[in-house]
Amino acid sequence: MFTGIVKGKRPITGIAQRKDGLEFVINLQDLHKGLKIGDSVAINGVCLTVIAQNDATATFHAMPETLRKTTMQHLKEGDLVNIERSLQVGDTMDGHSVQGHVFGTIPVTQRIEKPEEFMLWFNAGELAKYIAPLGSVAINGVSLTIAQKKGQDFAVSLIPITRELTNLGDLQKGDRVNIEPDIIARQVIHYLESYQASLAP
Repeated sequence: MFTGIVKGKRPITGIAQRKDGLEFVINLQDLHKGLKIGDSVAINGVCLTVIAQNDATATFHAMPETLRKTTMQHLKEGDLVNIERSLQVGDTMDGHSVQGHVFGTIPVTQRIEKPEEFMLWFNAGELAKYIAPLGSVAINGVSLTIAQKKGQDFAVSLIPITRELTNLGDLQKGDRVNIEPDIIARQVIHYLESYQASLAP
């Protein structure tokens, strides 16, 4: 379990092809402290397991299904990815409940950068049913509040610290991001769809 409060962006230092997916080597720098093999880490919002470790460098394995549903398949050496360690007992819940289970990728449709605001618009497509104004969503693993919604499009505003600590500030129109809808919204929609289906003749 995660909170969507990303602690920093760190570089991919190696990518290796496997017959059952890809291996990613990431220099976690100061974020490696206390990390051990078998631990879960959210990489751009994708929950992955540490399979090897060498000081501050950790190796992660992404299965084909993970690659298919996320932007992981398009990452390159040198790319900066958002890092969040798993929630520990006693940690504060500053964001919202994030599982690291990405539902798919969506495109950036607008980047609005002004002195008084920085806003990104996305097209959620079929996932728009989970998006509610002032609700929560995880974009590349970052817990964000939905500022506006118009049809299938929605916007989020980024404060300076979010732009500094994550890779969201580098996004441009057309870039794709990982999205994990809010778990409560998912459960409510699932219940309503199941209930409606049970009423069908």
